[in-house]
Amino acid sequence: MNVSCQYEIGTLKTAKVYGLVKMIIWDKMMWILKVIACLVVCKAVLGAFPWKKINGRCYHYSEDKQNWFTAERKCREIGGYLAKIEDAAENTILYDNRPQGINGGHLWIGLSDLDEGQFRWSIDQELATNVNWVSWHKASNPGHNCVAMYYIGPSWLDWRCSSAFGYVCETDFCF
Repeated sequence: MNVSCQYEIGTLKTAKVYGLVKMIIWDKMMWILKVIACLVVCKAVLGAFPWKKINGRCYHYSEDKQNWFTAERKCREIGGYLAKIEDAAENTILYDNRPQGINGGHLWIGLSDLDEGQFRWSIDQELATNVNWVSWHKASNPGHNCVAMYYIGPSWLDWRCSSAFGYVCETDFCF
């Protein structure tokens, strides 16, 4: 093989490697730009609503009185879901951190028994194992299929889903 042919083959190999490196760098830059765009959108959506970060989770309390289904949809629209209360400590924290304006009303949480007697969380359909019913309220009233946090204390009511209450949303990510 003569020298000029070797030079052309070497140039082609270099060009292919250079093109491949350029393509990899371009792909990485596009991925970084997509991540940045996603963060900007998340910040715009989540940051537009006051989220409280408590024990590693984020909560949004809304005084906007809605039925349970609309409250769930509104939570999803802002990047969350109706709150899933894992234990008594979280329940007390949610109650104690309510804004003062919400003191006069119940708050929807993400629990329902649309299948009567089977109380499940809307986010993952997990059966509720920790429940905190108001002592005087029967928790299995037919037609009462959605759960609200009682306004006087951190206990719960099984209530008509069509009732208009404030609500508390939850998400694992907030600014």
